[in-house]
Amino acid sequence: MSAELPKIQDYAIIGNGRSAALISTRGSIDWLCWPRFDSASIFAAILDRNVGGHWNIRPAQRFETTRRYIDNTNVL
Repeated sequence: MSAELPKIQDYAIIGNGRSAALISTRGSIDWLCWPRFDSASIFAAILDRNVGGHWNIRPAQRFETTRRYIDNTNVL
């Protein structure tokens, strides 16, 4: 992860009504409780980026992102 921490406005949420994940503009999942909201977190980089854990997939080179939700869905 980059040395600069994402701001809260850099996150979007995806979920299915039982769980949700916070996705940063960098494409990383920085918060996820699975399989339910009241489960322990499996990714918690939003709280502690050194030990909280995250998952990401992104290009190896520099890139810019834009994103949007598909209308009336939770698809990012």
